[in-house]
Amino acid sequence: MVDSQVEILVIEDGRVDYETVRAVLSGSMQVRHASTLADGIEAVAAARPDCVLLDLGLPDSEGIDTLKRLLENAENLPVVVLTGREDEGLGAALVQSGAQDYLAKGDVRPSALLRTIRHAIERARTLRALSDARAQLVRAQRLDAFGQLASGMAHDFNNLLAVISTTAGLASQRPEIDPELAGELSDILSATERGRRLVGQLLTFARRRPGKPKRVGIGT
Repeated sequence: MVDSQVEILVIEDGRVDYETVRAVLSGSMQVRHASTLADGIEAVAAARPDCVLLDLGLPDSEGIDTLKRLLENAENLPVVVLTGREDEGLGAALVQSGAQDYLAKGDVRPSALLRTIRHAIERARTLRALSDARAQLVRAQRLDAFGQLASGMAHDFNNLLAVISTTAGLASQRPEIDPELAGELSDILSATERGRRLVGQLLTFARRRPGKPKRVGIGT
C-alpha cells in the first residue's frame, strides 16, 4: 500500500493541533477528522481507517480510558496516541492497553510522524497475520484430532459391518430359504454397503485417506 492510499483518522479536539498534523500528512496521506471520541468511534464504524491518531484529552473522554473505549469498538485498530508530554511510564501503559505507539505533540515533525504511522500500520498487520496463523494452527490441530477419532470409530464400525454382511450373505445362500427372509437379508446387505460408503466418506473428510479425484471444467 503506497502512502497516498493510506487513510488516517485524527481524533483531536484542538484545532491548532489538528491543523498541524493535517499539514504534515495531507500531502502524502488521506486525512479525516473527528473532534470527540463518540464521533471518532462513529467514523471508524463507517469506514475503518488504516491508522488513528488519538488525543487522550477529549470533550467526552479523558486519559487512557479514551484509548480503551476506542479499541473496545474497533479491535486491532492501529492507534498512535498524541500526548502533551514525553512520559515513558505513560507510554508503556498506553502500549500495554493496545496502542501501537505514542508521540508527543511537540515532536510532530514530518519524518517522525510519518515513520511512526508506517511502523504502527506494519506492526498491526504483523500481529493480525500471527493471530490468523495461530487460529489456523488451532483449526488444523482440531481437524487432526477429529481425524484420529473418526479413523478409530470407522475401523470399529467397519468390523461390525463386516460381521453383519458376512452373516447375512451366508444366510442368503441357503438352498431352501424363505423368499420373505431372502428379501430382508438383501435389504441388510444393501444397508451394510451403504454403511461402508458412509464410512469411506467420513474418512475422506477427516483426511485419513484420499478421495477419488473428480473431473472439473475450468472457467465454468
